[in-house]
Amino acid sequence: DGGPDPLADGRQQFVAAYEDVKTAPPGAVPADSDVLRAYPLYPYLLAARLERRIDDPAAAPSIRAFLDSQLDQPVARSLRNRWLMALALGKRWEDYLSIYRPDIDDSVAARCNAYAARVALDRTDGLAVAVLAEWNVPKSLPPACDPAVEWLLARGQITPELTERRARAALAAG
Repeated sequence: DGGPDPLADGRQQFVAAYEDVKTAPPGAVPADSDVLRAYPLYPYLLAARLERRIDDPAAAPSIRAFLDSQLDQPVARSLRNRWLMALALGKRWEDYLSIYRPDIDDSVAARCNAYAARVALDRTDGLAVAVLAEWNVPKSLPPACDPAVEWLLARGQITPELTERRARAALAAG
């Protein structure tokens, strides 16, 4: 017997607080005890609370501060992905580009949303090369890539020869 569980009280408070996230108003800021704040999974509670506010522009500073404090921790991954998606859907491109990090946000959709943001904000220096590299693969791209590909098409960057080469590569890849 190892004696009493030193985390039992924190665990109990965490479970109750985590359940409260589902029913509490999204902007509610409960007074968490020192025991709860010291509980190892406390950052997951904070992330869940912030996720409820993901569509609220007023929550942006809190979300950004949380992501900065958690850096590359697993707890930040889901919140970061959902926030980027919400920012892209809301076409909040300045915010999107201010938190987008290619080393962390490495999905095709995240990259393409960054390209769309750059197009929308007219920050297109060097963009054609990146978008062409993304487009020139033998598979379909997610809808997030459409604005950047349309931008390339409008500038004549996707030639019939490139289109044929991509189509042949796609056929060869099955």
